[in-house]
Amino acid sequence: MKELKNREELVEQLTEMLMEFAKDCNQYQTDVYLYYDEETQTATLDTFINVGGNSWLDDDHYTIYHDTEHYENWSDYYCNDGDFAWGLDMLNEDFEKEVIEYLDLDDDEKEDYQIQYIDAYNYVISREDYMDKLIEVYKESIDENRADYVEQAEQIISAWEEETEREE
Repeated sequence: MKELKNREELVEQLTEMLMEFAKDCNQYQTDVYLYYDEETQTATLDTFINVGGNSWLDDDHYTIYHDTEHYENWSDYYCNDGDFAWGLDMLNEDFEKEVIEYLDLDDDEKEDYQIQYIDAYNYVISREDYMDKLIEVYKESIDENRADYVEQAEQIISAWEEETEREE
């Protein structure tokens, strides 16, 4: 097995990358490359944006992770209008009143109207301040779950170590 004298540093750097991938929700693939220096027994990480998924750098690297295209974004964190209200730190009733007002329904329609997710979503994206707040709450949730990303980074580095041990 190749010794990694800077293993902790790599796990930390990879953790940050994984969290950033989750926050960014890129619609393209990003590969994480590990470059190992035999002399120093250390490694560095770099990313390669792999738009088509079929490209790579022709150099001496190990591809240790593929962040695939994200088909979700921050809004998928919120499952219903109540979640939007929660993220905005509002009472659901107050949020629903704002959505109803935004929909500009006549009095008869307002009375029995059941807000749909798309109504709440369209209202939120019409308000930059609300959207910014909800994106921030989404990103904070990723930060709060840092331990999960550390665990994932540990597993990725361990898998690389095991693979290089089998190759020797």
